[in-house]
Amino acid sequence: MQTVVTERGQISIPASIREKFNLLPGTSIEWLEREGMLILFPVSKDPIKDFRDKNSKVSVDDLLKARALDRKKERSPRKNRP
Repeated sequence: MQTVVTERGQISIPASIREKFNLLPGTSIEWLEREGMLILFPVSKDPIKDFRDKNSKVSVDDLLKARALDRKKERSPRKNRP
């Protein structure tokens, strides 16, 4: 499947992918760059439950990287504050 990036940097997620991964409006998507590739995955509302779920694809490495990113965002000064 292919999509096109718009002038505003937006992409559309194909309906079959949205349905398969239950991507509803408001779902957060995490972007990772690894070995020259972009990897997208939905951010869980309950990562601990997903981690404990035997069918979960979330690894400890992914959870630690996501937490490190959260910490970095929390510590960085906010730009464009009113």
